[in-house]
Amino acid sequence: MKHTIYASLQTAVSNETLRQNLLALREQIQDAESLDIFQEELALNDHLLVACTQNEDPKIRRLACQLLAKTENVQYYPLLRDTYLHETQLFVRPGMLKCLESFDLTEDLTTLEQREKEMTTLLDGENAKHYTQELRILRQLLKPYRQLACHIFTGLIKEVPVVLSTYQGHQERLMDEMTGYETKKVALGVQVRTQDVEALFAYRLFNALYFPVLKLPDFKLTTLVDGLSKPLILSFLDSCHQGEKSYRFRLHAHDHEQLREVAEKLEIASQGRLVNQPSDYEIEFYLHENKQGACVVYLRLMTIKDPRFTYRKAVSSSSLAPETAALINSYVLDYASLKGEILDPVCNDGVLLIERAMVDTPRFMLGLAKSEDILNKARYNADQAHAPVQFVGRPLATFTHRRSFDEILSALPTGTSQQDLEETREIYVTLFRRMPDFLKVGGKAFLYTTEHRWMKELLDDHAASCQLVKRIRIIHSKIRSGYLYIIERKA
Repeated sequence: MKHTIYASLQTAVSNETLRQNLLALREQIQDAESLDIFQEELALNDHLLVACTQNEDPKIRRLACQLLAKTENVQYYPLLRDTYLHETQLFVRPGMLKCLESFDLTEDLTTLEQREKEMTTLLDGENAKHYTQELRILRQLLKPYRQLACHIFTGLIKEVPVVLSTYQGHQERLMDEMTGYETKKVALGVQVRTQDVEALFAYRLFNALYFPVLKLPDFKLTTLVDGLSKPLILSFLDSCHQGEKSYRFRLHAHDHEQLREVAEKLEIASQGRLVNQPSDYEIEFYLHENKQGACVVYLRLMTIKDPRFTYRKAVSSSSLAPETAALINSYVLDYASLKGEILDPVCNDGVLLIERAMVDTPRFMLGLAKSEDILNKARYNADQAHAPVQFVGRPLATFTHRRSFDEILSALPTGTSQQDLEETREIYVTLFRRMPDFLKVGGKAFLYTTEHRWMKELLDDHAASCQLVKRIRIIHSKIRSGYLYIIERKA
């Protein structure tokens, strides 16, 4: 590349030739070595490229800005900023604006915010496409400089429908507990009407709270943007929050390809009152497709603090979700003995035994783990939850205890790599082999796992000592399910 294309800018006899040379140069400096050579040449003589930023052809002006921006050299920032601000051709302005993304914009925030304000009034005319694109890029550039204050949830001003999401097929477990409410089974979970949402956290069998706010006929881009920017949504948010005007949001949907474009257009349609910030959001729009193909819009407010599982501060990478642990224990109580003694031979960070302590008063609970790090996590979480659980560092293969247990309660691990699969399967084999050593005759083993094939094989191999009482499926997603195996030890 050296001293070829860059030098050819001087000998170009027409703008067409000049534009082609600039395009070729942009292609050639994609790798680090070529970019370094380009920067060395600029340091010696940059007037050719600088002059191109004032060329009569707007495409040449844009290309020149893009090449100078590639260097990330702060000496070019004033030129790039001024070229953008004085550009009159709308179709090149978004590309020029993007050239500023690598520079510190602090000193020009007032100017850029004024440009943003002006553009919000120009989105309906014949040039709306160009203004919309430019505004989208400008807002992305300004985001890091805007410290949006967190909103405070102040409570609902009237009774509204609220959906408590559950795992598919387990709505009835929650409905049976909510005797003080008029409940309705819906696709997402259980729907109630209430003004006091904090009272709902007395129930542990739901995953999250959602407010059904809108039903749209389809998932078309214009339908979603028009629907989500309706005044009723912002009115609802304002009615139950204290704080600044703009809300940080994210969009969530299953198998929906245009979420990013929807989010960008929603920012503009809401005139900046909804700011797409998926890494640090206060509200979530969940777009659910019903059986008729319509879009049901739910709002999830992260501003409503869920106190149920705050004890779980030390989390392992393979930890069981506390909502899953609560559901498992709900089914376990149908079969468990009163004041029982319980062993978890693979306790992980302790959440399954802790959730048992939340809904029952066993006489004794013990968790085993080989890792000191896992033990420390489990002990810390149990201490935070004030749960009377003991944890010891013993391998299952050599574990002995002076008493036999009424129950085994455990979420068994899942293997990943081939080596991990072999080690993990050995845990299952050891558990079934040693189960008669520490589970009373007639006692129950409650084992949650995603390794269904291993369980079937081991139940067949140990049919003389183990009898399957029931198997309960818990669907986590379209591709992932777990099963709770309820097993009784035979004489």
